[in-house]
Amino acid sequence: MIQALRDVIAQWSDGETDAREDATSCVVYRDAAPTVATDALEAVIVVESESIQPQTLAEAVTTLAILLHHVGQPTAERLADVSHRALSSLGEHVLTRQLEAALSDLSEALLARGFTSVSDAVSASTADLAASLGKLNSRSTRVPGTTS
Repeated sequence: MIQALRDVIAQWSDGETDAREDATSCVVYRDAAPTVATDALEAVIVVESESIQPQTLAEAVTTLAILLHHVGQPTAERLADVSHRALSSLGEHVLTRQLEAALSDLSEALLARGFTSVSDAVSASTADLAASLGKLNSRSTRVPGTTS
């Protein structure tokens, strides 16, 4: 599923701001495929966080990083927003090597696209999650200080 979303976003985001309509046409519909696909990717991230599936979450985060290198600015902004929103769900996870690598790649991709504050937030969240390694915590308190 994540591969299909990656393909849709990559395919439709190329030239996303180009006018493709026929100049003689009276009705023009905006293609919503990149928006729908990024919304679906965001939903996958939430679902994987709720079910605590770190491999699938890592793949979704890797997809964000890969796409940030290839999409136009409007889609990149949307992917940066998805990245930022996804951080809320990380506290439930154990920082696997795969997830850590994916988050590092995402941080670098965000930085390369100029989303410095989101990149910093991803790095800080990764560090907070890493601080919980080697400590016994229940699911609701995996990362101390994240619950009230």
